[in-house]
Amino acid sequence: GVSGGADSLALAVVLTELVGKDKVVALTVDHKLRDESTDEAKYVASVMQNLDVEHHILTWKGKKPKQGIEEAARIARYNLLYDWCKNNDVGALCVAHHLLDQAETFFIRLNRGSGLAGLCGMAPVGYWKDLRIVRPLLDVHPDELKKYLQEKNIRWVEDPSNQSDAFLRCRIRKFFPILEDMTGITAERIADTMRVLARSRDYIRFQTDNFIEKYSRFWEGVG
Repeated sequence: GVSGGADSLALAVVLTELVGKDKVVALTVDHKLRDESTDEAKYVASVMQNLDVEHHILTWKGKKPKQGIEEAARIARYNLLYDWCKNNDVGALCVAHHLLDQAETFFIRLNRGSGLAGLCGMAPVGYWKDLRIVRPLLDVHPDELKKYLQEKNIRWVEDPSNQSDAFLRCRIRKFFPILEDMTGITAERIADTMRVLARSRDYIRFQTDNFIEKYSRFWEGVG
């Protein structure tokens, strides 16, 4: 999934270097929410053409909701990507969520009152329906991705909505420098804590599965 931002463009370039351009297909979703979105999608197409990577633009058509547009756009994006992948026998979709995205997710879910599972954040491998979603960059700071593109002389697109205070994620993103300056708590430290929470979650699941398997067999024997 390639939006044109630094993160997803860097991911596309890295993947072509790791697995070869013939095994990578770049998909860009044009949400049609901004006047510039179509030109940005075409720009991604030009970058992928220079890399000799197959590229497709998927358009979110129809009426857009006035409320909850951020979540609606996310669902529409994943559904469009899912449909293309399933129709073309693609079993894995790589997305460019990075370390700051992960740390932001922690605070978003904290705001919702999430428990252990939610505070673990995004998994390196997950699913949208039955499509595998792979997040190879969860431990990478976005500044590293921008530096990588600069070394490759590849320009990226800055989405103005990423600076809008209308969205909670953006407000949290702007809060990080203040948090670090006043407390020393960094996004890296938050992500480290999330990994510890994930290990705790996995241990509890392991023990629960063992308990269920052990005592279900016991009761089967009794019966």
